[in-house]
Amino acid sequence: RRLGWLLVGVGTVLMWLVVTRGVPWQLFARGEFSADFYDEQARALLAGHLDVNPAVPAIEGFVVDGRTQLYFGLFLAIVRMPVVALTDAAVGRLTGLSIVVASAVALEASFRLAVASRASLRPGEAPKAGDRWRITAVMAAVATSPALFAGGWLTVYHETEIWALALGIAALAAAVRLLSDPAPCHALMASAAAAACVLTRVTVGLGVTMAVALLVVVTLRHRRTALAGVAAVLAGGVATFVAVNMARFGTLFSIPVDRQQMTLLTPERAQWFAEHNNSFFSPRFVPSNLWAYLRPDAVAFERLAPVVRFGPRPVELGGVDFESITPTTSLTVSAALLGALAVVGLVVAVRTRRWLWL
Repeated sequence: RRLGWLLVGVGTVLMWLVVTRGVPWQLFARGEFSADFYDEQARALLAGHLDVNPAVPAIEGFVVDGRTQLYFGLFLAIVRMPVVALTDAAVGRLTGLSIVVASAVALEASFRLAVASRASLRPGEAPKAGDRWRITAVMAAVATSPALFAGGWLTVYHETEIWALALGIAALAAAVRLLSDPAPCHALMASAAAAACVLTRVTVGLGVTMAVALLVVVTLRHRRTALAGVAAVLAGGVATFVAVNMARFGTLFSIPVDRQQMTLLTPERAQWFAEHNNSFFSPRFVPSNLWAYLRPDAVAFERLAPVVRFGPRPVELGGVDFESITPTTSLTVSAALLGALAVVGLVVAVRTRRWLWL
């Protein structure tokens, strides 16, 4: 446990330095465009409505029935409500702190996930010296994953991503704990974290919710009261997101990209959406995305610090036409240690026939 807290502390300080560009006392410096999105959403919630001041989101806002809406989940806005209620001085200045705290949560949850995994695989065994290295490897893999990249840009996009990661790991850590200690409290913790994840970034949260539900059903199949409580929390998270999305856009999960200011002001973008069912999503985009995410050469080197940068421009496979293509790297490059550990775990799970882990 001391090792875990030491690694959490080191990782948190590292993220603090990344967020502040090596100037720690600049933690509350005003962020870039979108750093005040959650503050504005918190202000709207305190006023009893969802729509926000159009000047804050600008081109990111969605104009629906004459009102401007944001599409981000409400969890981080709700967390900000006490601060926003007390003062306006913190508006746009909380993103850096939020990213640092999320990094600490992700690392602490990674520690608990590693410990819970070991307990479920080798129940009753005393800790061994090799366990320290395994736990260190898991936490280092998370710390040096794309989570580290989140600290490089103080915006709502990176804040949302790293909190979705942190809450997702926390949910899985509690759910895996059920395999060695099937106590209802762990199930409720897992479901609460999964629900918060849904209300942060729904695409991540729904995957986490399905994983948590599977582990809960396997471990608590004979405890109807606990199962009912977990089901209520998980369903509540999804239902809350759906209710908010319906209130904002009149849809269950999708967003009306044709009503976004960016689309309304860009004829080419509007035409692209009109030709693609007003959606960013299509099975035809999967091959191009998979290749971009997995290609091993998505890194380049240059003389300027920090020496490395994103590699070759992604390609459009199969003759598809993307609305836009931004520079990107791949999981095999940006999460190399995490990927290597995943491959080792996959091989071991197959050889030992641990089908639940697969």
